[in-house]
Amino acid sequence: MKRLISILLVLVLTVSLMAGCSKTAESKPNESTASAAASTQTEQTSEQTSEQTSEQTSAETTLGRDVPEEDWLPFTTTGEKLTIGLLRSTDVEDYDTNAFTKWLEETTGIDLEFVYFEGKADDAKTQLALMTASGEKLPDILWRFQLDSSLVNEYGNQGYFLPLNDLYETSGHYIWQALANKDSFSDAAIERLWSLSTDPESGNIYGVPNYFAPSPEDFNNFCFINQKWLDKLGLEMPTTVDELHDVLVAFRDQDPNGNGKSDEIPALGRQSTWMANICNYIINAFTYYSGDYYLSSKDGKVYAPFVTDEYREAMRYLNKLGKENLLSSLTFTASDYKEVGELDAPTDGNTVVGLWAGHPLVMCHDKEALFDYVPIAPLKDATGSGGYQTPVGQYWGWNSFITKDCENPELAFKFLDYFSSVDCIRFNSYGVEGEDYEIVDGKTASGEPAMIKRLTNLSKNSWILRGPQVLADIPETRIAYTDDGSWESRYEVLYANAGKAAKSAPVYDGMLYELPYNTEEQEVVNGCKTLITDFIKEGQAKFTTGEWDPNDDTQWQAYLDELEALGLSGWIDAAQTAYDRSAG
Repeated sequence: MKRLISILLVLVLTVSLMAGCSKTAESKPNESTASAAASTQTEQTSEQTSEQTSEQTSAETTLGRDVPEEDWLPFTTTGEKLTIGLLRSTDVEDYDTNAFTKWLEETTGIDLEFVYFEGKADDAKTQLALMTASGEKLPDILWRFQLDSSLVNEYGNQGYFLPLNDLYETSGHYIWQALANKDSFSDAAIERLWSLSTDPESGNIYGVPNYFAPSPEDFNNFCFINQKWLDKLGLEMPTTVDELHDVLVAFRDQDPNGNGKSDEIPALGRQSTWMANICNYIINAFTYYSGDYYLSSKDGKVYAPFVTDEYREAMRYLNKLGKENLLSSLTFTASDYKEVGELDAPTDGNTVVGLWAGHPLVMCHDKEALFDYVPIAPLKDATGSGGYQTPVGQYWGWNSFITKDCENPELAFKFLDYFSSVDCIRFNSYGVEGEDYEIVDGKTASGEPAMIKRLTNLSKNSWILRGPQVLADIPETRIAYTDDGSWESRYEVLYANAGKAAKSAPVYDGMLYELPYNTEEQEVVNGCKTLITDFIKEGQAKFTTGEWDPNDDTQWQAYLDELEALGLSGWIDAAQTAYDRSAG
């Protein structure tokens, strides 16, 4: 697998060079699938011969990514048909007559027909399982299916999904162009992408990725502090856990909202809302902790941050905040984001929260009180192991597949590959140019070049959802900032400043995202991960509210013992094996 990853990485580097000097590819890695499937001496000999032939003829080879776009489209002139199986979006009125569908058919020459899966992602997964079990004919393409990597590989090894290794080489075009953007995708990120896509047992790649670089403002944990309160009380922006404690005490005791009531909530978050886990924000002052991926690595060894001495120190600090009524228990009991959102930024009346965590668009949309707050940077290191930001990792998901019943896999792959083109991304993301958006020479709120001015918020002219696309962070697809004094324009500045604040702290160099588990390892992880992560959240709540005492050695040991009983060692062992395999 490592050899295949290296080959694919070389291809990306080749495309990057071609962008500057228009050279043809120097190598054609057409042995990858054969290498993965080889099990006999005859096949091994055939592979060696293929490698030699490839080396001899590579200088004359022209692959799909080398061809000018005007010679690449349309993909067919005979009106060939592809059936697309997808989970129907309620925001799309009719896929057959949808403007994006019509544009795709006109541009690619393909006649598209749809097979609908109903319900949610798990429902579609069940329907697919029933189709394969009954021998029902599958659509040519499954578009945007949410399947974990081990299930993808299982379908592939059973023959339901086709291996795409060779098609990436011969028929890939737009994916390679996108991956050549080094500002968006580092070599390490690309290597990780292919590592996660490759079946560790067969070496095959069965899917086309949904892979994008996060915007500069995307982070897991955002916190906002009430600037009006800081100003009124003559307080500086807190930068350490000790300074934060003192500021929260002042928020609690000195009536910063000036209504003569002791109604202030010094700090508030929510465990189950995106970016709203205020505990994770605080924990990162003590030790790196993602809160999304849970495990980390150091010097090649996978470990669990939530059992370390530094994590215990974080629990002691949270316990102190809880005892002193500085962090509201609503953080752990609020059943709906609107319940805490109305406290964070009320529609009417004075603000009552000093510090809150969450995505501002989700928590406080259209509320003027949002602008009482400013973003607060990650807190400085408190233990020698903390002080980190928690960025959203470059997202990847292998969610689109070509099935065994597809009669023209090359055409199907070209169609999926086309979703990574700039034109396709614009149409599916923003709708019809001139109706839903226009091209401008602009900038984002953070000052980056941007070319998209939205005229509608949600276009009914597209398929709405991201499918198989590699999306680089480039001006051609960025939304431009419009300084018109509106709530939306002021919000964009606030959000851009939140990204700047988050980026003021370092990134931990041992972050672990998804790992390429094989079927056996995935079963281990599936059997314990949810139990463990639920218990971690329960522990944060109980340590903070005082139900558990993190200063009590017996209580801390009981916490560790329960994690072990839930299967933590097995999870770490599986993760270590997958990590070692992907690294070497």
